[in-house]
Amino acid sequence: MSSNIQQAPVSDGSRAVTPSIPQVGAVVIGNALEFYDFLIYAYYAVYIGQVFFPSRSATVSLLASLAAFGVGFLARPLGALVFGMIGDRAGRKPALILSFSLIGLADAGLALTPSYASIGVAAQALLVFFRLLQGFAVGGEVGPSTAYLIEAAPESQRGIYASMQYASQALGAGLAALVGIALSALLSQHAFGNYGWRIALMLGVLIVPFGTMLRSRLSESLERARDASRKAAAMLQPQAGFLRIVSLGFVMLAASTVAAYIELYLTTYTIVTLHRSSTVGFGTAVASNAATIVFSILGGALSDRIGRRPMMIVPSLLLCVIFIPAFWMMIHVHSVVVLYGGVVALVGSSGLVGTAITTHISESLPPQRRAGSIGLLYALAVTIFGSCTQFVVAWLISATGSPLAPAILGEVSAVVGLLAMLFTRESAPAKLQRAL
Repeated sequence: MSSNIQQAPVSDGSRAVTPSIPQVGAVVIGNALEFYDFLIYAYYAVYIGQVFFPSRSATVSLLASLAAFGVGFLARPLGALVFGMIGDRAGRKPALILSFSLIGLADAGLALTPSYASIGVAAQALLVFFRLLQGFAVGGEVGPSTAYLIEAAPESQRGIYASMQYASQALGAGLAALVGIALSALLSQHAFGNYGWRIALMLGVLIVPFGTMLRSRLSESLERARDASRKAAAMLQPQAGFLRIVSLGFVMLAASTVAAYIELYLTTYTIVTLHRSSTVGFGTAVASNAATIVFSILGGALSDRIGRRPMMIVPSLLLCVIFIPAFWMMIHVHSVVVLYGGVVALVGSSGLVGTAITTHISESLPPQRRAGSIGLLYALAVTIFGSCTQFVVAWLISATGSPLAPAILGEVSAVVGLLAMLFTRESAPAKLQRAL
């Protein structure tokens, strides 16, 4: 059909080791535990603010806590760069083990840091340091783990395997929310605010040795990916250049990041803005993460069948339509069912599109640049936009007096992401093979 497509040499695969399903499970579980540790801060932002940034104004205390939460994102690009280089040169396995070990160290330090009342400004300095270390470790997790999942997958199931990246993040966040519900039920309000979040962090630290053991048993996927790339290069190279892939990928990831962190803020939003109980607030987190798991996997499976591009564009259109109405209903209808329904609608739409974006970018990149590129793109998008989204949302609500402000911001991000998606080219192997 096309004169610039040549038959690539087929490797006999003697150097490549196909990762087993249990090993893929080890990556998924480790990723879930790592995001449990990193995201637990978001759920406890109100209470951490009271411990480290006491103020007569609850809003000032919350904004200071969210600013410290954002600091953790500053180190993510550096972590993505360092661990991406390790993953692309030494292999995915050593990068995954090291990043997981570091976040355990950061969590232990954060959980054991004394309060502002005990050591003053030094407490705030330690909080910022350990948040930076958390960000460095998590920044190094996404690239190698995503690369590993893509490389471990059969060609026709890359979407499902890649969906485990989002599903495992949601699983970790959901565990954090469930722990929050349990602790809020077991502890008094005073005790929950003072040290409940410390207990939640230490639970994550206790799991680190288990996760490290699982990852130490992984087989390497990098060489297998290089062999597969030789066979697929002729088909993929004519589709899009590297700069086009990373440019559009960054815009799409940035837009989805803004939507995701607005949705992540819904726990605090429910408690602070809608004045619901902490139990109802943490319930939104459980509903959100359950929806992410279900719809991310569904989106991955559908993208394997009908293509990445349709699974990016159609759910993004849906998100553009429902963002503002969903928030309006949550604000004006005082019903837990409506609240959770709005959460599921928003998060479900984001989940459908997120997997397709990640899979499209990852499978379009060459293996020798995959872990570093996807990790750095993701880290930059999250650092620039994720670090400030919750702060901006809280500020907008305070400045405008309108609880609908997050929906306006979410609507803008959804439109920008959709525009970038319209310029992408299909990357799903099944659809490319049919086209050829």
